[in-house]
Amino acid sequence: GTQYPITRGDEVQIYEELVKDNDGLLTNSFVRLFDHVKDNRLLPRGWRSDAAFAEFSGPYGRALEDPGFIPPDFAQTPRGSEGSNTVVYRIALKDLKGAPVSVQATLQYQTIPPYYLRDRFSLLGHGLPDDRTRETRRLKYLTDYLNVAGTPVEDWKLSIKCARRGVGDGLSQLCAATD
Repeated sequence: GTQYPITRGDEVQIYEELVKDNDGLLTNSFVRLFDHVKDNRLLPRGWRSDAAFAEFSGPYGRALEDPGFIPPDFAQTPRGSEGSNTVVYRIALKDLKGAPVSVQATLQYQTIPPYYLRDRFSLLGHGLPDDRTRETRRLKYLTDYLNVAGTPVEDWKLSIKCARRGVGDGLSQLCAATD
């Protein structure tokens, strides 16, 4: 939102949950969840701040302070903005190479972030019995030997929404999510 704008071409907005374990280290292990740091995941249509367990399923951290982050609470938000977030880009044109004619932003979904696999594999070799690490070793084997080069899934991304705006043009246009 306006409170935390993107100011460089190599910055991105990441929607995710970050949680620390009881040692104060970031974790994604369900059995080690201890202290929420951030949760700005876009909430589903129908989520309400007055519903049961809303304090556990709602935004947390900076998302609560960001006026551009709109939880989809039908009772409190304008129709059509449910589960949305406004991302503001303030990038000086002089900092860009060449003469830009348009700007495009695409929201992409990632099922498994790289740190998730790294955390899973960090359990290996720490004295855990084989029956506790069998599935983790299998997952590591599969990811180590997965070769997608030259296949339809190489560099595959799931694009959710895309918008394009011409420099100097006040109108945003939706673009094909595969652009």
